[in-house]
Amino acid sequence: MCLIMNKRYSILPVMVAGILLWAGCTVKEDRTMCPCILVLDMSEVDTLQVKSADLFVTDDDGFLYEEVLGPEDFREDHVVEVPRKPLDLAIWSGAPEIDPKDGLVIPYGEECPPVRFHLSKMEAGAEAVREVVRMRKNHCIMTVQLNWTDIDLEDIVMTGNVNGYGPDGSPSEGDFLFRMDNVDEGDFRVVLPRQIDDSLIMEVSDRSGAVRRFSIGEYIARSGYDWTEQDLKDITVELDIAFLQVTLVIQGWDTSHRFDIVI
Repeated sequence: MCLIMNKRYSILPVMVAGILLWAGCTVKEDRTMCPCILVLDMSEVDTLQVKSADLFVTDDDGFLYEEVLGPEDFREDHVVEVPRKPLDLAIWSGAPEIDPKDGLVIPYGEECPPVRFHLSKMEAGAEAVREVVRMRKNHCIMTVQLNWTDIDLEDIVMTGNVNGYGPDGSPSEGDFLFRMDNVDEGDFRVVLPRQIDDSLIMEVSDRSGAVRRFSIGEYIARSGYDWTEQDLKDITVELDIAFLQVTLVIQGWDTSHRFDIVI
């Protein structure tokens, strides 16, 4: 009888895997009980950005294969044995905790981790299947450069209504709030998840208690930024409160976009 083995191979060409599989499953046996050899092609993984990842293979009947992938696993094809049936493949990087059933939940008050992931549905009915792994950038680093010479700055807070990703990779609705880090003099930073609308709000408060609210999500939308891109671009926001102007600079674009702030 053929059993599914939670066993990994660092190097196992598909041809050899097929021979071993044939040896383990005779013609007389029910070959649907024999494993499928899943070959993960890691050649397109950017190892400068992805140092480790959590691998999950699941099905609707409760099957779960999980493994932590390290740098050595991205240097060549990675092979695992899986059941011969429809499966869900999930590879997450950059997230501190991932539950394959829940996806990624960003705790209220924290920013999005620098998450990249590859998610797909597979038909693993053959003796071997091959999947090219593409770890998509599902976070946007927003840097805010603030002209606040006339402001006794107290706080900069970003709020939104996306608080993570579901197990299928879609943004999940929920309250998001993060007090932005001052990473350099006058520069503040927040890591955002993929957005589903233009509801991002930035609040700048000073020590007198005055609060200025900016509809950053709307300015981003007017710039032409695309939250549905496979790899999200980073954004720099130059905010001049004195002259009531906001300028957006999108990573990889040759032009910037300037808007008048409506109070």
